[in-house]
Amino acid sequence: MYKIISNNLIKDNVYMLEVEAPLLAHSIKPGEFIIIMVDSMSERIPMAVYDINGDNIIIVYSVSGASTHELKNATSIHSLLGPLGNESSYTFNSELYIDKKVLLLVSGTGIAQVNRISKRLNELEIKNDIYSVDYSIFDDIKMIEKDNLRDLIKEYDSILTVGSFEFMENVVNISKDLNKEVRVSLSPLMLDGIGLCGACRVLINGEIKFACTDGPEFDGTKVDFDSAKKRMELFKTEEGRRYLREVEGNTFTGGRA
Repeated sequence: MYKIISNNLIKDNVYMLEVEAPLLAHSIKPGEFIIIMVDSMSERIPMAVYDINGDNIIIVYSVSGASTHELKNATSIHSLLGPLGNESSYTFNSELYIDKKVLLLVSGTGIAQVNRISKRLNELEIKNDIYSVDYSIFDDIKMIEKDNLRDLIKEYDSILTVGSFEFMENVVNISKDLNKEVRVSLSPLMLDGIGLCGACRVLINGEIKFACTDGPEFDGTKVDFDSAKKRMELFKTEEGRRYLREVEGNTFTGGRA
């Protein structure tokens, strides 16, 4: 069991959770994620780590279903699995961005995925800014309206965007038009977080990848957003999941199960 230090409402339906987890706190890299299980029978919830406080990890999450409602009322955490996924390209390949200006563009709770990336870039003295579109859960985060995205993106060399598929696709299209490097986090596709459920199977430049094990960060210009959005809709029903298993065969989980 993992001790909950605090679990507080910060704005609207968004909570900040601090959990004592020394091994994770000292090993997880920016861009990697964890899986939370509130108790032994709970669903697995993939989550980004918003920040580190000594031996504790801090998570920012929105209560949007039964699992996060359970998390909101938890007094302890049964299981924390991680680090999972891969470190962000911006910190892993930081030498490529020394003389560049990076835009971290988010919507909703996407700030959770980029906060530690931004902090690490600041340590490396790489110019970067976080902007939230239309709504921000923190008052000190810069805001931008959707209609002004093009003018903002023009000012940067590389863009990392996190949010809904419609939002990320729009940012990618604008960035491509402006000939800017653009990367996306495909965390919205994840369910089990270890590549067994098949939910996060995605086409990257026509090649099958899994957001949880090959990502979650990808070159946005190579993502097939149409197939990803369709997959999310199909995964909402058992009939849809059965259909995907039948038509995809062994590639449904990449041969993992």
